[in-house]
Amino acid sequence: MVAKSTSLQSRPKSTNIIMLNSKQVLDTEGQTSSVGQNQYNKDDDEMKKSKVVKINVGGEIIMSTRDILTRIRNSKLASMINGNCEDIPAFDCDGNIFLNYNPILFYHLLEQLRTLEDENFPIFYPPKSRLLVIPFRQMFQELGFPIASLSNDDIITINVGGEIFVTRCQTLTQIPHSKLAIVVSSYRIIDTDENGYLFLDYDARLFRYLL
Repeated sequence: MVAKSTSLQSRPKSTNIIMLNSKQVLDTEGQTSSVGQNQYNKDDDEMKKSKVVKINVGGEIIMSTRDILTRIRNSKLASMINGNCEDIPAFDCDGNIFLNYNPILFYHLLEQLRTLEDENFPIFYPPKSRLLVIPFRQMFQELGFPIASLSNDDIITINVGGEIFVTRCQTLTQIPHSKLAIVVSSYRIIDTDENGYLFLDYDARLFRYLL
C-alpha cells in the first residue's frame, strides 16, 4: 500500500515537469522569432552611444560622425543611423550597416554633408562624371533625400534617336509637370543606351527644335 501511495504522489510531479518543459519550448520559440529584432535593437543602442559610425558601402568600410550622417534629419539614412528606420537595414558580418552602393557615390554625398551650410535649405550636386549622374540620383532618392534639394544645374547627356545631346537638366525641366521633366528629375522609369546615357526614342531633329 505504501508503494502504491508513493507512485500516485509522484505522477503529478512528472506532469508538472512536462508542463514546465512545454512552456519552456513555447518561450524559446517566441524568443527565437524575435532574435533578429532584438539584435537590431541592441545594435541600435550601441550605435546611438557612439559618435563615430562605421558603414559598409559596397564592401568598403566608411567612417564618419553621427552628426554628419544625420544632418538631413528626415532622410532614410538618418533614420538608419539613429535606429528608428521602419525597414530593418542589412548588416555585414561585423554588425555594420551595409549599403549596396558604389563607395565613390557615397563619398561624394558624404563630402557634401560635411560642408553643408544650411540644413534647412540643402543643395546637393551630382558627380561631374556623366556616367555617375544616374546612379547617384538613384542612391540619393533611395536614401530618402529630397529630390528637390538636388541641383538641376548638372550636365546631362541624352541619346535621342541615336544622336547624342549634352545639355543642362535645368533646361529639360523648365516645364515641371511634363513627362520629360519627370523622367530627367526622377530617373525612375527610363531606358539607357549601351553607354548608360538616358535614351529617348524620338526624332533627333524634333528634339533639337524642342531645346
